[in-house]
Amino acid sequence: MKRNIVFLVAPPFELLDLTGPYSVFAEANACAAKSEYALHVVSTTPDKFLPSTAGLSVASQLYYEEFRSPIDTLLVVGGPGAMRPYDKDVVRWIYTRRGRIRRFGSVCTGAFLLAATGLLDGRRATTHWQKCDQLLREYPTLDVKSDPIFVKAGPFYSSAGITAGIDLSLALVEEDLGVKIASYVARVLVLYLRRPGGQTQFSDLLAEADNGTDEALRGLPAWVRGRLARDLSVTALARQVSMSPRTFARRFAATFRDTPASWVRKMRVEGAKTLLQEPGSTPFLVARRCGFRNATALRNAFVVQFGTTPKEYKLRLGA
Repeated sequence: MKRNIVFLVAPPFELLDLTGPYSVFAEANACAAKSEYALHVVSTTPDKFLPSTAGLSVASQLYYEEFRSPIDTLLVVGGPGAMRPYDKDVVRWIYTRRGRIRRFGSVCTGAFLLAATGLLDGRRATTHWQKCDQLLREYPTLDVKSDPIFVKAGPFYSSAGITAGIDLSLALVEEDLGVKIASYVARVLVLYLRRPGGQTQFSDLLAEADNGTDEALRGLPAWVRGRLARDLSVTALARQVSMSPRTFARRFAATFRDTPASWVRKMRVEGAKTLLQEPGSTPFLVARRCGFRNATALRNAFVVQFGTTPKEYKLRLGA
């Protein structure tokens, strides 16, 4: 019997929150020896056409009250419609199926609607990084994590913003059909990599480059990125921006809200992540190119920053 995957849409919704995960499960059907999933777009409203925030509308297959079949996986699609105000009947419909659905999940801000049921109380959860603080304010019993791409807490899954729903769906396919099928789906969909759930939602390199307010330090991230294997001590960094080490340390802390040593380590790990995507790269060679004393030092820093090892990260690349 096929597993029923139900995408619960509360319009208006984020288009990619639906089409990304839907495409993963659809491609898994094409890749597997037999069609494993039956996919259903179910709406919280009786309207036939569901508007997205992108201006495109999607046809609903069923109104949620009309769906009678057993549900294997219920994924709540994100978007403004998945945030308050909620239809109490929709919340009740989700909650009363808690013992009959194998997996519950949310994509992006779909976490708000899933949290409204109380099913996530006391559990880890995530959503788009811009909405994590709001999710915690509205549902203080949740253990909200702002970093992960997706979170698993028993039978409850939640993913970060928009494209992270694709990562979550690939992980669910891997649970069901194995890593070989999931990896093949990633390749067919031309996904550059299948990111592990513990990977951070956004790049420290990008964040630090954009957030600098001190004109003298604004070019520092780009300069460091090109010299990861060189001396990046406080003295060297201060010399580059024509400051004394003491002045540099003070202005650096005010701008980047981190110590120079911690920041440089993050930059080196980010650089290592990029180099690991190159064919033929090894942790040993990457460690040397990024300024780590050996592969073990790289591994330890990589686990702290991304929640996975360089070896596991490379295995999950879509290559």
